[in-house]
Amino acid sequence: MFAFVAVLFFILCVAIFSNTQRKNRKFYYELTPNCLLTRWPILFVSGRRSLFYFSKYWNVFPEFLTEHGYDVYSLNLPWDGPSRLEKMREILKTHAEQSRRYHLVMDPMTKTEFADLWSLHLSCVVSITEVKESMSARSPLGIWNSVSYALHRLKLGLAKAPSPHSLGISAKASLKNAELLLQRVSQLAEEDIQAD
Repeated sequence: MFAFVAVLFFILCVAIFSNTQRKNRKFYYELTPNCLLTRWPILFVSGRRSLFYFSKYWNVFPEFLTEHGYDVYSLNLPWDGPSRLEKMREILKTHAEQSRRYHLVMDPMTKTEFADLWSLHLSCVVSITEVKESMSARSPLGIWNSVSYALHRLKLGLAKAPSPHSLGISAKASLKNAELLLQRVSQLAEEDIQAD
């Protein structure tokens, strides 16, 4: 019994420490000058979360774009389950009724999870950027984040969970991936101008 409690305590410590470490991580970077800004805000949609990965889902990405002058929001949906789809449907419907529009950013698992919504062609969705492994730089995650994210992937199912590199978990790769995302958002800004 003691061994079980000790293992449970260790797992809980790993989860809390890794989430706290990611949340409090500071990044120093130079801003890219003269970025063309999007007409519509950028909305980062949180993917499925667990005890092992719940804090600051998109890591440095939202604040990096905000620092470059973009209007950025993060949508923290319920951690898991069917309530995520219902909440997303409700939010998109409300924003469409209010004539609000967004460029959505999400991981592949979340995009698939909400596939039924995309067929509705809601006016509030201007674009969907799917951040995936092929768009991201890679580097080691560090022991705590490696263990915690491995446990998170086990909970979600290894085949479904997004790559840790695509979410910006790795400190070394985060800024490289943020730069790639900045390039994508600049393309969206050009498309916004052409659509006018």
